[in-house]
Amino acid sequence: DNIYPIHPKLENVQGFKAYKSILDLPDQITPELAFMIIPPKYIPEMMEQCGIKGIKNLIITSGGFREGGVDGVELSKSIKAISQKYGIRFIGPNCLGVFNGWYGYPEIENAYFNTHWVPVTPERGNVSIISQSGTLASLIVWHVNQMGLRIGKSISVGNENNIDLVDFLEFFKDDPKTEVIGLYIEEIKRGREFKRLAKEISLKKPIVAIYAGGSEAAARSIMSHTGSIGGNQKIYDAIFKETGIIPTNSVREFLFFLRTFSWAQRNDIFPRGNRVAIVSDSGGASSMMTKSSELYGLKSPNF
Repeated sequence: DNIYPIHPKLENVQGFKAYKSILDLPDQITPELAFMIIPPKYIPEMMEQCGIKGIKNLIITSGGFREGGVDGVELSKSIKAISQKYGIRFIGPNCLGVFNGWYGYPEIENAYFNTHWVPVTPERGNVSIISQSGTLASLIVWHVNQMGLRIGKSISVGNENNIDLVDFLEFFKDDPKTEVIGLYIEEIKRGREFKRLAKEISLKKPIVAIYAGGSEAAARSIMSHTGSIGGNQKIYDAIFKETGIIPTNSVREFLFFLRTFSWAQRNDIFPRGNRVAIVSDSGGASSMMTKSSELYGLKSPNF
């Protein structure tokens, strides 16, 4: 009953009464959130209507902004100005939005909020994801149940024209349902604030990151994806080391680290040092685990 579709032609959408424009909504109704899935050229007009109606929170899925060339850059400037005019906060554009497995909890046990278009409801957990890739943000939620990893929240931030990665770090810092944070990074816009927050958070909540840049080919891909400018790998390596962020080099490694820290946080079990004992009935498995341990800075003593 609290969903109000806006459509210029249809009278109802999936059983809900549709309205021709946002301004046609009844006077007593001011939605908390507007979710926009329309061609980018119409976004400024819809944002103006939201501002007039008093809607202060938006998710803009539409692409074709900063990553779409000169016209897209001008559109980005336009929606930024409108948001400042009306005090609107928004995620995007060019994003899939939010998955929140804890939405409405504990008043509603099994409620959740999902704009990712993932056709399943995963088992929620203590890991929160902030991703500059919408596909990764959504598919991680979908697939990780098979490997025993439980995601509580996953955010696709898109082009970060308004709310950015640092804003969500600030939120997850004090979020009681978030005990582990995963980051997919293509660029960091507010480096100083990012480092300050990450240092503070990583003392209590492990942060695992995967950085997509670091090469010319990766930089070209990132520019066409979100319009971001990828940085030198050594710079990001230094940032991660300074802040206590755990870097990873593949999605598989990223997810395994998240799963390990999720379990450790739930059970309050963390290693006190870097020494590990490997006991196995397989010589080959022992050799591979010993090599992997050394690659990750762990020491395996002789028995």
